Amino acid sequence: METIKLEYSKPLIKRSIKDYWWRQVGPLFLAVAIFMIGFLIYRIVQGDRSWLVGLVGAIVIMAVVIMVASYVVHLKRSLSKLGSMGKPEATLELEDNRFRISSGAGSSEVEWSLITKVWCFNETWLLFFSAGEFMTLPIKNISNENKKYILSKFEKAGAKVA
Repeated sequence: METIKLEYSKPLIKRSIKDYWWRQVGPLFLAVAIFMIGFLIYRIVQGDRSWLVGLVGAIVIMAVVIMVASYVVHLKRSLSKLGSMGKPEATLELEDNRFRISSGAGSSEVEWSLITKVWCFNETWLLFFSAGEFMTLPIKNISNENKKYILSKFEKAGAKVA
């Protein structure tokens, strides 16, 4: 059993959520939103007040509000969990069949197979249990050998690693 000390911080959580949001929403959404806003402005300047302009405007506003709300909800939830930890540290214990994370907020024992997807970023990995439910794993103190071991366990259990 390998034990690793993990260090969390507000900036780390904020970057992690930004990375999650950007990969989730992506540049395509941003490009489409800019195009649609430009289209709306053009049509309004041309004097178009049709139902089509109203519909497109409503869709654009709803899409932007939903994307911003998604970011805010995930950020607040993650910062709340960080606050409940007390000291922003956790211990990661690696075992053959599972891993365990313990902090001031409690501990979780997770079988490798429960992780469905792993998103790898520069400072963190996001371990997904389901579509919007994930765990942030800071990788600063994890050796390259342990990173390879962890990723191999996820891949063997069927998780998609990206």
